[in-house]
Amino acid sequence: MATGGSRVDRRSLFGAAAATGIAALAGTISRAIAAPASRRPFAVRLSPPDPSRGWTTASIGRSVNGRPIGVWRSAAPRRERRRVVVVSAIHGDERIVGPLGHELARSVLPDDVTLWIVPAANPDGWQAGTRNNANNVDLNRNFPWAWRASTGGPAPLSEPEARALIEFVPSVRPDLIVWLHQPARYVGPIGLTPVEYAQAWSTQVAEPVRTGVTQHGGSETWCALVAGIPTILIEVGGTEITPGLLEAHRRGFEACVRELRPR
Repeated sequence: MATGGSRVDRRSLFGAAAATGIAALAGTISRAIAAPASRRPFAVRLSPPDPSRGWTTASIGRSVNGRPIGVWRSAAPRRERRRVVVVSAIHGDERIVGPLGHELARSVLPDDVTLWIVPAANPDGWQAGTRNNANNVDLNRNFPWAWRASTGGPAPLSEPEARALIEFVPSVRPDLIVWLHQPARYVGPIGLTPVEYAQAWSTQVAEPVRTGVTQHGGSETWCALVAGIPTILIEVGGTEITPGLLEAHRRGFEACVRELRPR
């Protein structure tokens, strides 16, 4: 990973970061979503979780416009057995999922789990409020699985954000990776991912489980079908953020992780 432009050992501790309250952040995003498009303050800052709880932060790379692609890491457990990665906002106009990633950092997890959260995989798109990155490429069509030139950019992994993710995710060797999207309203276990992981989440949020989902050039599909990582795709329903919505998905995530088996 790169911090301030330099490479650091992935096993080293990440630098500490300042905290912000999820309720205040949720309120800010809710007002942004409700505002007319011409007046939306898209550049909402997703501040790291509370460092006093052991959270640390680093960068896994940089965007087209040079913005850091941040990652948050939970406190290291005494005896780590399971690793989970959550990736949010690969589409910058999906405004619920950034705060949801922050909410998942508040999860109460088993004491053998390490959690990594990428709060905005597309930081230029998040800044601008656009689905695509600064090169106008859909990053979730830029991965090397059934890639198509019509939607996936000039070549597979042509974009720095996709390259950063495809390097980072396998380096962590996660037992599960979760990709957060909106607004299609389902929980999707990709490939051979155990369906009970998705069912545990689905029960908490009252959204259906959908199996058999694939996406040409998709990050979640590459993770499951190429890298062999158990993968859950969360499609949050609707466009309005509320504390109840965030809390329900946090409970779903907690239930999912309780079902998780080490690889």
